Amino acid sequence: MTSRQTPRNAHLVAMLAVAGAWSCQAPEGQPDATSGADGTLDLPDDDGTDGADGTDGADGTDGADGDSGGPGLPPAVVLIVGDGMGFAHLHGAGLYAAGDRSWSVLFDAPIQGTARTASISGFTDSAASATTLASGARGPNQVVGRDASGADVETLLDLAVARGLSTGVVTTDAVLGATPASFYLHADSRYDVPAMQDQLPEAVPDVLLGGGTLVVGPALDPEAVQLVTTAEELAAAVSDDRPLVGLFADLSLPFTRERPPEVPPLPTMVDAAFDRLAADPDGMLLVIEAARIDQAAHRTMAEETFLETVELDETVRRVLERVDALEGRETLVLVTADHECGGLRVESEPEAGVFPDVSWRWGDHTNADVGVWAWGSAAAPLDGLRGDHRWTYAALRAAVTGEAFAAPPDERIADGALDDLGAPVSVQVHDTDYGAGFNQLDALRVTADAAGLWVGLDGVFDDEANAVMVLVDRDFGAGTGAGATFSFDDSVGDIDIILSRFTFEVDVPGLGFDAAVGTVKGAMMRDDMLRADGGARLFAPPSGGGTDLWWMPAVTNFDSGNVARLEAAPDAGATGATTGGLEALVPWPSLWPDGVPAAGADLAVFAVLLPHNYAPPSSQALPPYAAADAASPGLIPVQRVVTLSIDGSGAVTAAPTLSPSDD
Repeated sequence: MTSRQTPRNAHLVAMLAVAGAWSCQAPEGQPDATSGADGTLDLPDDDGTDGADGTDGADGTDGADGDSGGPGLPPAVVLIVGDGMGFAHLHGAGLYAAGDRSWSVLFDAPIQGTARTASISGFTDSAASATTLASGARGPNQVVGRDASGADVETLLDLAVARGLSTGVVTTDAVLGATPASFYLHADSRYDVPAMQDQLPEAVPDVLLGGGTLVVGPALDPEAVQLVTTAEELAAAVSDDRPLVGLFADLSLPFTRERPPEVPPLPTMVDAAFDRLAADPDGMLLVIEAARIDQAAHRTMAEETFLETVELDETVRRVLERVDALEGRETLVLVTADHECGGLRVESEPEAGVFPDVSWRWGDHTNADVGVWAWGSAAAPLDGLRGDHRWTYAALRAAVTGEAFAAPPDERIADGALDDLGAPVSVQVHDTDYGAGFNQLDALRVTADAAGLWVGLDGVFDDEANAVMVLVDRDFGAGTGAGATFSFDDSVGDIDIILSRFTFEVDVPGLGFDAAVGTVKGAMMRDDMLRADGGARLFAPPSGGGTDLWWMPAVTNFDSGNVARLEAAPDAGATGATTGGLEALVPWPSLWPDGVPAAGADLAVFAVLLPHNYAPPSSQALPPYAAADAASPGLIPVQRVVTLSIDGSGAVTAAPTLSPSDD
């Protein structure tokens, strides 16, 4: 085992304790019937605002059927999750289905907003996102129905049962898949099937329909549930007070275009669920997942992606019809996605019946905003809002419980929205070498807390070029670490190689860098990943050195719209300067493997934009260079840094400032 692997293994437990959010389960890319590979970045094919600008928003009184309900009436609440569904997925499906990008019924919803999807692990997986949708709690990736501390969360289904509502879960995935399971089960890993099987007999909702014969069948007593396995059996099922369980495939249901007659389509399963649940005079909660959108996008299968999205639209229309027929209910229908998958772009606009040309960022999740569409007064606070799925949960909770809507508290995570890091400490004074809207560092923000060092870079980051490097001195003023003139000679890993191409010339007394956190070409990091093109590097002996930089966990993430993909980033356009951008969390064990010094520390930070090839460095550094041409080929001057002081717990004791100061 090499030294670049050892630190992660030796200190993973410490990171779990300090950050309270670090997942050490197998990466999402392991084979399963749910969400597929672990991933990185994206942009939607437009600015992510179509159908979500609030211009057709509700006045806070509309029910799903035009205010059919009233205060104190039994609720009928339906959540529909298009797993992996971004705006481009909907637009491409609309072009195929109707020759209209905004054809979906979603774009006529009276309440429309957007949601950021990052988890506490960085960019999310389905387990973390669904856990937040189900409970309002943020947990690490891979973990089902548990919060950052590992405690089981109370879910919407729990609240519904406590109020006496009938409950149902319908999915085109296996019913133990990460998204559906997060609403009624709890496990440290989405892959821990035995743990979920053990809970299932006591946790099964009134209706449970989807796939999973191989994983669910052995866990259920056939006498305790009404089990159906074909569309014909589902249609013939008559209520007998036992939970209705439909298992129509060994794992996930086949894609729509491959689905045989014995496997019911999603709208048919939803009809069956409504037939059972809506008969309860006390109310109902139904959770629906169109899972195969995500599974097709992971494989970059465009046609299947669009066909599955068309089925989701058909399902929403069916739900609205069924809800409209209800009387004497307080209703809410809410549709969203847990995350975007693939970084999909629609590249053509064909006539109806022809699939559009597309491009993919890659076959994995991204950090793009997703849509939130709703019918029902409980979701009125979401209209025009760019929130996160804690807000989505708050609307669902209000509808299920009959309580007032309670906005979630502020919570710092690495999502690229930087206002929670405080005001910028240093602002760029030089124009970018690359043109407005491409590769620029506009402002630097720095703070710290018990989780680690937080660095925010307002700016624009090209998905196809260059790298951002943040150098960190963990004991500013001591003059240890890499000071004066220093360079590296490490040939393993993109970050290491790029750092090794340049000599850094330090002109700040007492400065000596100990670590770097970087990202190449828009790569996003999760804490459970060590990657060549992102993450932290420790080069303070004995923890790494000039020829062997140690790879340490970190999280980097981008705000949706701050990444340029073949054209200027949406949030910058032709104007350049942005608010929001790159956010990095460096957990304290990645800087101090033995723990933060009890007496605290003074830290210093310097950020620079470097080419990923052999081109000269840019004018973009923060704090900025004294002159636009200060950087030269192979040489990076460090003329100023941002400093801050922390105590032994990692809390800030002295606000960030510039050194040398302006005085």
